[in-house]
Amino acid sequence: MIRKYEGIFVKQRDDKHSPVCFAFYADAKEVLEWTSIKRISEDPDGIQRILRESRIKAISRFFSSCPINIIPNNVLIAFDAGCVKSSKKKKASIQSKKVSSGHIEFDDDDASISLVDGQHRLFGMARYDDESLPVLVVALLEVDKLEQAFQFVVVNNKAVKVPTTDVKSIVAENLDEEALIDRLMGAGVNYGKHSPMLKEINDLSSSPFMHLLDWVFNRDGNKVVSVTAIEQSIKYLRDSFSQLKDDDDSAFELYCAIWRAVKETYESSWGNPESYLMKKVSINAFNQWLVDRIKMIYEMGFIDIFTTNQVYEQVKSTVSQIPEDFWLTEWQVKVQDNANIRDMIKDDISQIIQNRKRSGSRWDSDLELLPNTSD
Repeated sequence: MIRKYEGIFVKQRDDKHSPVCFAFYADAKEVLEWTSIKRISEDPDGIQRILRESRIKAISRFFSSCPINIIPNNVLIAFDAGCVKSSKKKKASIQSKKVSSGHIEFDDDDASISLVDGQHRLFGMARYDDESLPVLVVALLEVDKLEQAFQFVVVNNKAVKVPTTDVKSIVAENLDEEALIDRLMGAGVNYGKHSPMLKEINDLSSSPFMHLLDWVFNRDGNKVVSVTAIEQSIKYLRDSFSQLKDDDDSAFELYCAIWRAVKETYESSWGNPESYLMKKVSINAFNQWLVDRIKMIYEMGFIDIFTTNQVYEQVKSTVSQIPEDFWLTEWQVKVQDNANIRDMIKDDISQIIQNRKRSGSRWDSDLELLPNTSD
């Protein structure tokens, strides 16, 4: 199919070997139809990293959170030599040595067009079904694989997070910071000490902790879960997997997959302030125990932490071996959030798993937290 797009040619540098760029708008779904995404794991010439479903979902949440949210950033593509025709207008409002208007034309059946940067942005916008979303595209014309790889590395290593103080200086005294925080949190964007992940964990239906956090933003829910417990357990998850260090979206999806399996296993305990499962020390201890097991299984190559269905099924299979009565029966110790109690909880959980494997043994034998039933 022949494609034709009007736009702007930009020759940023005078050197004859410097690439020419062409900027234009197109529907995100349309761009996906004719763009090739070559990933490192799939193609020797690939430059893109693995596509993460969590980040695509985050883009959709960003648009759903507010009807005026937009993504003005462009995606970067590259045309291999010989597959695109370009034509500059002889007379145009924009016409200079380095910038001119015109159009490009190519056959998407024959053209080699690579997505250099912006794959998650493009997929996220294309999957948003409520409305059609045009995306700004910057195309590198007639460039080889080396130049494409160079641009990818530069783009992905030059990004710097904007400090809160810089944001305030930009908008000066006109900043309504409270309104800004509300919008940023809803869009899943960090601002200063405010983390959007906590708000998503409390607000989103995909979160097992929806309307359960004990904090100011939970205005109508059942405040039974300590915010600190969530923060600490997420930190433990991220510390356990270096891949999650700068990937909030994947951390959110993985954390929710783990605890969704827990919630669906313990329906009577979930959201119940009388259940030990909802205690701060229990959330931290159980989270540590589960994350340690997931890490071990992941390192053995049996699951992919970015395929959250695999994580969910693994956790569901594991926690189903731990009876809900463990969380509902009166414990023999005073429940405090300290290392000793956390260790006791983890040890008892491991003991229950061992008891279930031994024929004729009660599940609650030889536990530290429950009355001794081994006799």
